[in-house]
Amino acid sequence: MKILKSKLKRIIREELSLIMHEGGPLEEGWKDWAVAGALGLSSFAGPQAQAAAPVERPAATQAEVSSNMNKFLEAFPMAAREKTKQLFSNLTQQQTRQIKQELRNLYSSTSQRQAFVELIKSVPGFESESDEDILRNHEIYKRAVEKTLDSVVVVAFHDAIDDVLEGGSGIDLERVRAFYDTDDGKIYINPFSYAERRFDLGNFRQDLKEEYIHAVQSHIQRELGMPVANLLIAAAQKADVILAPEATNISAEAYRYLTTPVEFHAKMLELKSRLLQQGVDMEEAIQTLINSDNPPEILKVLDPTKIEKIVDIFDMVAKAPTSQKTSQIA
Repeated sequence: MKILKSKLKRIIREELSLIMHEGGPLEEGWKDWAVAGALGLSSFAGPQAQAAAPVERPAATQAEVSSNMNKFLEAFPMAAREKTKQLFSNLTQQQTRQIKQELRNLYSSTSQRQAFVELIKSVPGFESESDEDILRNHEIYKRAVEKTLDSVVVVAFHDAIDDVLEGGSGIDLERVRAFYDTDDGKIYINPFSYAERRFDLGNFRQDLKEEYIHAVQSHIQRELGMPVANLLIAAAQKADVILAPEATNISAEAYRYLTTPVEFHAKMLELKSRLLQQGVDMEEAIQTLINSDNPPEILKVLDPTKIEKIVDIFDMVAKAPTSQKTSQIA
């Protein structure tokens, strides 16, 4: 998912607001991991970050509706064809159904249950927690995930361009391909941005899956008080697998974006999901990818000399079965 600096700042503010939030209903039986989830807060937040207030959207007038669609057509002339718009709307919904089912299978899998245990045991003070207690909480966690997957709506940009552009003062259409809106609980994605020459279905699916993971992160924090993204990045920091900015070959902005807790977690889980589907040996696959000419972007902030520790962190988002044999990577 490409993103503007202004959008990055908004994501960071939202994440900090989630971390610092103390209220919200907790389902009965849920063991409160939230206090431990505030690990490393000083790395992410200052007093001003917590105080960011939500921005109200101005109501779009009819003139703005026309203006917003014109902006979209200027950026993506193909969208002037009604048949193409309908084709991309149908594709978005078809891929949404597939990805929802993939995530439903992942979150209910044995690998996810094992990963949940390892993630909780990585939290200081919970190292000796019994697997049984953690897994009882995983059932509650899984129900919250399923509720999110059932409730989140996915909308193509061209089907709701006024909501996307927020009255003409929103995102950069040529850079932002997809985002999860915490205000209305919807995922917005622009299929036209994946169709410069031939349709890039791989990146379309990757971005859509990441936005679903963002929706789950938000819902889990709100309903259960568990900042799962922060738990993962705290574990990665403790394992010392995240490179210093100057040790990477990416821009400072890209580094800040990739090490934002919600993005770090979503990209780690999305990549692990793909590798699990391919049935590869996880350590060999990560070793190959991280040393390739064009590694997945999340691997660009991880230390290639610490593959075993990186695999341990990946095992906290979804644990690979021990019987995997193939090492082919798509």
